[in-house]
Amino acid sequence: MPQSNKKSRVTAVSHVRKADTKALVVNGTEGFPEDSFIGSYWTGGATGSIAILEPTFKPATLQALVSQNNTLLQCIAAMEVNVDGTGYSIEPVENAKENETEKKILEDFFKEPYYGDSFVSIRRKLRVDLETCGNAYLEVIRNVAGEVVMMGHLSSTDIRLLRYDDPVVVNKQLVRSGKEITVQVRARERRFVQMINGKKTYFKEFGASREIDRTTGEWAKENMRLPIDKMGSEILHLTAIADSKSPYGLPRWVNQLPSVLGSRKAEEFNLEFFDAGGLPPVLVLVQGGYLGDEVKDNLVAHLSNTGNKHRAVVVEAISSSGSMDSAGSVQVKVERFGSERQSDSMFQNYDKNAEEHVRCSFRLPPMFIGKSQDYNFATAYTAYMVAEAQVFDPERVEFDQLINNTVVKALGVTSYKIRSLPLTLVDVQNQIKAIELVSDKDISGEEKVSVLNEITGLSLQYEKQEQPQAPQEPLVPMDQQKQVDPSALTGADKGIGVKKLENVQNKELSDLADKWLQLTGLVSGDTSIPTESEEVLKDAIKALQGDSLTMFNDIVAAKSLVAESVDGAGDLCNCATHLQSVYD
Repeated sequence: MPQSNKKSRVTAVSHVRKADTKALVVNGTEGFPEDSFIGSYWTGGATGSIAILEPTFKPATLQALVSQNNTLLQCIAAMEVNVDGTGYSIEPVENAKENETEKKILEDFFKEPYYGDSFVSIRRKLRVDLETCGNAYLEVIRNVAGEVVMMGHLSSTDIRLLRYDDPVVVNKQLVRSGKEITVQVRARERRFVQMINGKKTYFKEFGASREIDRTTGEWAKENMRLPIDKMGSEILHLTAIADSKSPYGLPRWVNQLPSVLGSRKAEEFNLEFFDAGGLPPVLVLVQGGYLGDEVKDNLVAHLSNTGNKHRAVVVEAISSSGSMDSAGSVQVKVERFGSERQSDSMFQNYDKNAEEHVRCSFRLPPMFIGKSQDYNFATAYTAYMVAEAQVFDPERVEFDQLINNTVVKALGVTSYKIRSLPLTLVDVQNQIKAIELVSDKDISGEEKVSVLNEITGLSLQYEKQEQPQAPQEPLVPMDQQKQVDPSALTGADKGIGVKKLENVQNKELSDLADKWLQLTGLVSGDTSIPTESEEVLKDAIKALQGDSLTMFNDIVAAKSLVAESVDGAGDLCNCATHLQSVYD
């Protein structure tokens, strides 16, 4: 190749690489989707009320990088599934009275926040945008009466922020010392713009005090209501990490941008190597002669072909020395070339390190991006618990607080809140053993079935069986009941009450019970026990309290009734004793 052509070739390659780097880092558009806002950004200086701010990194460029990198997609998918794909529950607020109406409001709203879209689906879209571009936008829509009726996801590639204008005085509600108070603050209220197919639509930040014209982006006058076809909706702006150069957010992997770019370049280099068929396996050196044009062309075509280079080729060389009588000697040497570079692709260690750098920016263990060959249950469980505590759960808590402090409060609900559910990792066998350990404890069958369904994923139904009722004995009037002397009962004829009576140690309570039974005529008394006056006896019984009263009633039951349950008979005697001592 001529030297001049070689210089121009080198210069062209250098120019292309510089342009690619600029495209990736400094928001160029070469090789990436074009930014629809180009020409509309504020460049500084005096301007009107509509000044669109340019992000440090174009969302479309960041999305292209994610789709091209070999690690980012897996990391973002892990965040999406484990943070926002686990579902949610509606729970009562601590120390708040339950209100079924408010609970129903939340159930209906979050079941389908946007027509045809679930709350979990919207959250997952927001998470993908947040981890890809560093920004996510949740649109909140109100009706004419100002009531929140819908909320949905807006693509971060189509939304830009407007520059702040002058601050205004707004009223904000806060809870202090258990009471809600209103404070006045000077605040700058953000506006947003969406561009699709060259058409702009304007929004305001959630909770802004003024209405915004969705077609012009101008604020309405204070306390002025715009018609529904001009009233702009509201946006909740979520950011991953703050950008020091703009009000936009940045993706958490932005500090690993060199690894993202380098990994891509390394893989493209290897791909070009294989597309070209690898390096030529040999070099053909001709000494003392030259190759004919046809032979030279065939050899170059063979070695530069992307097909099979390992087929034999015949090289015919013509001597360039000697005389008319004898030709000079020609030597053709074949040198091995590039064999050490055909064994495997290049930059493997670099690519591995770049992958680890990207994954560490998300603080994810390797198993969350599919690298599970070095894990057993114990190490996997530990890795999951660490990721849950350090990464996933804090993200859920932050999102829940945002939704509860904005959307839930705007719905007028104060007794209930939204809580994201964790993705639990359990050992089913251990939990079933735990259920067996408490199976004989005071736990309802319905509760056991509910827990079993939760840990096993089954759908067992609990059927409550009615207990057969024992036939009831007909009531016999007291005066017709057979009087039984407990001392005459022996063996199996003695009930539990009599056996308990034998263990009574308080002789005074036993004597008091005997006197009471003699007085009421329930049991024939022993003549050796003197009969006291009725008033004194009643006063002594009325003075009994606590354990003494309980023991007295049990003694009366045991002495007067053949009962299977001292407790039940004791309660019966307690009522009878009380009534007769008071009203007799």
